[in-house]
Amino acid sequence: MITSFGHLHDPARRYRPVTAHRHLALDVRTLFTDPYLKPEMRELTGRDDPVRANVLAQPGAIPYVIAQADAIAALVPAADPGLVDIAIGCAGGRHRSVVIADALAALLLERHGLGAEVFHRDIHRPVVRR
Repeated sequence: MITSFGHLHDPARRYRPVTAHRHLALDVRTLFTDPYLKPEMRELTGRDDPVRANVLAQPGAIPYVIAQADAIAALVPAADPGLVDIAIGCAGGRHRSVVIADALAALLLERHGLGAEVFHRDIHRPVVRR
Protein backbone atom coordinates (compact mmCIF):
# COMPACT_ATOMS: atom_id res chain seq x y z
CA MET A 1 0.00 0.00 0.00
CA ILE A 2 1.34 3.40 -0.99
CA THR A 3 -0.33 6.41 0.65
CA SER A 4 0.34 9.97 -0.50
CA PHE A 5 -0.50 12.78 1.90
CA GLY A 6 0.13 16.43 2.76
CA HIS A 7 1.99 17.43 5.90
CA LEU A 8 0.11 20.75 6.02
CA HIS A 9 -3.17 18.92 6.60
CA ASP A 10 -1.84 17.59 9.93
CA PRO A 11 -0.40 20.68 11.65
CA ALA A 12 -1.73 19.88 15.11
CA ARG A 13 -1.42 16.08 14.82
CA ARG A 14 -5.08 15.78 15.82
CA TYR A 15 -5.04 12.16 14.76
CA ARG A 16 -2.44 9.46 14.32
CA PRO A 17 0.22 10.64 11.89
CA VAL A 18 -0.03 8.95 8.52
CA THR A 19 3.62 7.92 8.84
CA ALA A 20 3.05 5.90 12.03
CA HIS A 21 3.61 2.16 11.66
CA ARG A 22 4.79 2.37 8.04
CA HIS A 23 7.68 0.34 6.70
CA LEU A 24 8.96 3.40 4.87
CA ALA A 25 8.04 7.09 5.10
CA LEU A 26 9.31 9.40 2.35
CA ASP A 27 9.28 13.18 2.62
CA VAL A 28 9.62 14.83 -0.78
CA ARG A 29 9.02 18.43 0.36
CA THR A 30 12.65 19.47 0.03
CA LEU A 31 13.65 17.15 -2.80
CA PHE A 32 11.58 18.60 -5.62
CA THR A 33 10.24 22.08 -6.36
CA ASP A 34 6.54 22.41 -5.56
CA PRO A 35 4.28 22.83 -8.63
CA TYR A 36 2.08 24.91 -6.29
CA LEU A 37 4.53 27.76 -6.89
CA LYS A 38 3.38 27.96 -10.52
CA PRO A 39 -0.08 29.59 -10.56
CA GLU A 40 -1.15 27.59 -13.61
CA MET A 41 -0.52 24.32 -11.72
CA ARG A 42 -1.80 25.31 -8.30
CA GLU A 43 -5.32 23.91 -8.70
CA LEU A 44 -4.17 20.82 -10.62
CA THR A 45 -3.07 17.55 -9.03
CA GLY A 46 -0.33 15.02 -9.59
CA ARG A 47 -2.75 13.10 -11.77
CA ASP A 48 -2.68 15.92 -14.35
CA ASP A 49 -0.08 15.61 -17.13
CA PRO A 50 1.51 19.08 -16.66
CA VAL A 51 2.14 18.43 -12.96
CA ARG A 52 3.39 14.88 -13.56
CA ALA A 53 5.76 16.10 -16.28
CA ASN A 54 6.97 18.97 -14.09
CA VAL A 55 7.84 16.76 -11.12
CA LEU A 56 9.40 13.89 -13.06
CA ALA A 57 11.52 16.27 -15.18
CA GLN A 58 13.22 17.72 -12.10
CA PRO A 59 16.84 16.71 -11.51
CA GLY A 60 17.06 13.47 -9.60
CA ALA A 61 13.36 12.58 -9.77
CA ILE A 62 13.65 9.47 -11.94
CA PRO A 63 16.73 8.09 -10.12
CA TYR A 64 14.93 8.72 -6.81
CA VAL A 65 11.86 6.77 -7.91
CA ILE A 66 14.02 3.90 -9.20
CA ALA A 67 16.03 3.74 -5.96
CA GLN A 68 12.90 3.79 -3.81
CA ALA A 69 11.21 1.10 -5.94
CA ASP A 70 14.26 -1.12 -5.53
CA ALA A 71 14.31 -0.51 -1.76
CA ILE A 72 10.60 -1.29 -1.46
CA ALA A 73 11.00 -4.49 -3.48
CA ALA A 74 13.77 -5.54 -1.09
CA LEU A 75 11.41 -5.08 1.88
CA VAL A 76 8.69 -7.37 0.52
CA PRO A 77 10.25 -10.75 1.43
CA ALA A 78 10.81 -9.64 5.03
CA ALA A 79 7.40 -8.03 5.55
CA ASP A 80 4.71 -9.99 7.32
CA PRO A 81 2.67 -11.20 5.41
CA GLY A 82 4.60 -9.77 2.48
CA LEU A 83 2.71 -6.49 2.53
CA VAL A 84 4.72 -3.28 2.67
CA ASP A 85 3.19 0.02 3.81
CA ILE A 86 4.69 3.19 2.34
CA ALA A 87 3.79 6.82 3.11
CA ILE A 88 4.89 9.65 0.82
CA GLY A 89 4.38 13.21 1.97
CA CYS A 90 4.71 16.63 0.41
CA ALA A 91 3.31 19.96 1.59
CA GLY A 92 -0.33 19.75 0.50
CA GLY A 93 -0.65 16.17 -0.71
CA ARG A 94 -1.92 17.16 -4.15
CA HIS A 95 1.18 17.42 -6.34
CA ARG A 96 4.61 15.91 -5.62
CA SER A 97 3.57 13.05 -3.33
CA VAL A 98 0.86 12.01 -5.79
CA VAL A 99 3.28 11.94 -8.71
CA ILE A 100 5.93 10.00 -6.79
CA ALA A 101 3.38 7.52 -5.39
CA ASP A 102 1.94 6.79 -8.83
CA ALA A 103 5.40 6.54 -10.41
CA LEU A 104 6.53 4.15 -7.67
CA ALA A 105 3.49 1.92 -8.14
CA ALA A 106 4.04 1.80 -11.91
CA LEU A 107 7.74 1.04 -11.53
CA LEU A 108 7.18 -1.63 -8.88
CA LEU A 109 4.94 -3.46 -11.33
CA GLU A 110 7.13 -2.90 -14.39
CA ARG A 111 10.51 -3.57 -12.80
CA HIS A 112 9.68 -6.04 -10.01
CA GLY A 113 6.31 -7.56 -10.92
CA LEU A 114 4.84 -6.21 -7.67
CA GLY A 115 1.34 -4.77 -7.63
CA ALA A 116 0.72 -1.82 -5.32
CA GLU A 117 -2.51 -0.22 -4.20
CA VAL A 118 -2.25 3.58 -4.12
CA PHE A 119 -4.34 5.83 -1.87
CA HIS A 120 -4.10 9.61 -2.28
CA ARG A 121 -5.40 10.78 1.08
CA ASP A 122 -5.40 14.54 0.43
CA ILE A 123 -5.72 14.84 -3.35
CA HIS A 124 -9.34 16.05 -3.08
CA ARG A 125 -8.75 18.47 -0.21
CA PRO A 126 -8.59 22.19 -0.92
CA VAL A 127 -5.25 23.67 -1.89
CA VAL A 128 -3.45 24.86 1.25
CA ARG A 129 -2.77 28.58 0.83
CA ARG A 130 0.70 29.59 1.94
